[in-house]
Amino acid sequence: MNKRTLLTALVVCLFAGTFAVHASTITFYYTTLGSPDVFSNTYNSVTNAVGTPVGIGSSLQGADGIEDGPTVAGTPTLFFTGETDQTVFQIHTTGGAEVSSASAGITAYLLSVNPTDTALYTFNNAGKISSLGITVGGLIAGPGTVNTVTAGAGGDTNVSRLVWGSTGPVYYITGSPGSNGDLGTITIPGYVTTQLDANITTAEDAHYDPYTGMIVLFGQGQINTLNPATGILGTAITLPAGTCGSSTLTTGDFDGLGHGLVTDCGTLYYLDFSATHNELTGTVTAIPGAFNGKDIEIFQTTTGTPEPATMGFALFGLAVVAVRRFRRG
Repeated sequence: MNKRTLLTALVVCLFAGTFAVHASTITFYYTTLGSPDVFSNTYNSVTNAVGTPVGIGSSLQGADGIEDGPTVAGTPTLFFTGETDQTVFQIHTTGGAEVSSASAGITAYLLSVNPTDTALYTFNNAGKISSLGITVGGLIAGPGTVNTVTAGAGGDTNVSRLVWGSTGPVYYITGSPGSNGDLGTITIPGYVTTQLDANITTAEDAHYDPYTGMIVLFGQGQINTLNPATGILGTAITLPAGTCGSSTLTTGDFDGLGHGLVTDCGTLYYLDFSATHNELTGTVTAIPGAFNGKDIEIFQTTTGTPEPATMGFALFGLAVVAVRRFRRG
């Protein structure tokens, strides 16, 4: 390859890297209030619009918690629960018949899946956590084992969700829509809790974001971050809609590339923090149209993609070096 060709290639890469920062489409999955159905949809950040929802499955009762699952038969799967029912379901993201299902042994609400995709957990919010195994093939292994939660040092028993970071302990929250909750750590197995923070507004939902390494908390029109290595909370920010009464429902998830979707008070928001590398200091954009989503799930990219700014500067530096050498030649 001669110098001119090399220079051209580097310049092309520079522009390609710049444009790659703005991934325009996010595919997301969600359950809705008062409906047994699970939907898939897409959001386009260029047009700031969502597409047409596609129903991909339904439960026996109102669908509640939803989590991404392993790939089965070449297609990613989703786990979800039937609100007020004891069943946990697994379906392909493309829809169709159930891949598998099992009884949790307790009324199943929200869901959590461990980082190795070997177990999923559901909660009755009243002192019981059901653990269900996942086979090597990615299917629910069978009925759940019901475990009793024990309150350790100032701990809680009404656990409503578990969340793992890339490091540190397993965390739990106890909140519900429109109410404060507690945050702490929990041992698995054993299910002994230790409380870290009490009566916080953002204890309704929680997701780990591999882009920043933070656990992000949602609740009552606010979001906050938790450092999984230190257990330290950030300073919560309020979404534009704020709260909308006792039934305020605030949940969300992230794509692992510096973007997220959050639902609050019937509005869907797009969060872009790819430049700030901080969920609490990014850009919040309201997406037009009413949104009745309840719990949102996005399959996250966790491949260690370089930060956009880092990628751009690296490519720019290579281009500058090439230009200098080309001129000297």
